[in-house]
Amino acid sequence: MNPILQPGAALLNRLNFRGKFMLIGAIMFGVIAMLTTALVSSLLRDIQTVRQEQRGMGAIQKVVPVLIEIQKHRGLNSAYLGGDASAAAKLQEINAKQEQLIAAVEQDGGIDQFKLRPQWDIIKTQWVDVRDHSSGYSKPQSFVEHTKLVSAVHAFVVQIADASGVTLDNSLDSFYLQDTALTKLISLSESIGKLRAKGAGILAAQTSTPEERAEIMMLAGSIADYEQVVANNLAKATAGNEALKSQLSTQKIAGLISALKRTVSNEVLVEAPSMPAATY
Repeated sequence: MNPILQPGAALLNRLNFRGKFMLIGAIMFGVIAMLTTALVSSLLRDIQTVRQEQRGMGAIQKVVPVLIEIQKHRGLNSAYLGGDASAAAKLQEINAKQEQLIAAVEQDGGIDQFKLRPQWDIIKTQWVDVRDHSSGYSKPQSFVEHTKLVSAVHAFVVQIADASGVTLDNSLDSFYLQDTALTKLISLSESIGKLRAKGAGILAAQTSTPEERAEIMMLAGSIADYEQVVANNLAKATAGNEALKSQLSTQKIAGLISALKRTVSNEVLVEAPSMPAATY
């Protein structure tokens, strides 16, 4: 293993599976936050335009955690539906945290400034519906409904970027920064979230079908694809800017994802999985 990646792999090996996912999510959100901050600082046009884009990035940074909690809810609900009763309390914790995050989005005011209140209200209604009915879903239905909601929130993030002018920036480095932060990293996060949900259901049931294992392998492949795209985008965005390049290094994410995929291979992609769903 590359010596640079060994500390990340060693840390991941000491964590339980839920801890691994939480750590990766936290790192990815941190990268998104740094990217959006770097993107704002690179926009050197007239002050009114910069302020508009700063406002949009501020709103986006409030919305992304809402998306991440939906991904967590999907994974835990999959475990609950598979028979892990301990997941119920954790689902309630997410529900409470989500209320705080939703309130923070509305207090920020960006959705009203960019006239996106109707779209946001639809997302809130969809979240309440999923939250209140998810315990009665089948595992496939839970996966589908949560995934549709994640897609809706991701589309909303892009709407904020469009309304604030972020996606209209014609600077090449800014284009790659916003494309990475608002599209590629969120897509990478979603592939990891889907992997978590599918794996949680398998481990809770302590059995898996060939079809389920095939889905896991496909998700692992998509994670590898998005990881490469993120690395390529950041290389282009930071070319000639060594300070930014060191801040936005993907080596830590690469090490964690590599260790995660080994764990999935050893614990989930087996005919008779034995890892407890609560550990996952």
